[in-house]
Amino acid sequence: MLAYARDRRRFLLFGRPRRVGPETHRHRAEVLLESLLTLGPTFIKLGQLLSTRPDV
Repeated sequence: MLAYARDRRRFLLFGRPRRVGPETHRHRAEVLLESLLTLGPTFIKLGQLLSTRPDV
C-alpha cells in the first residue's frame, strides 16, 4: 500500500510522481491479495479494530 501511495503522490512531499507500468500494478495487487488471503480472519479483525479508533 505504501508503494501505491508513493507512486500516486510525490515522494516524501517533494518531487514528481513515479511512473509505474501496468505489470508492476498487477504484481503488487497479486502480492496484496496473497497477503490478505494468508491473514484470513485476522485481517477482518484488524479492520474491525481500526474502525473503532477515531484517531486512525
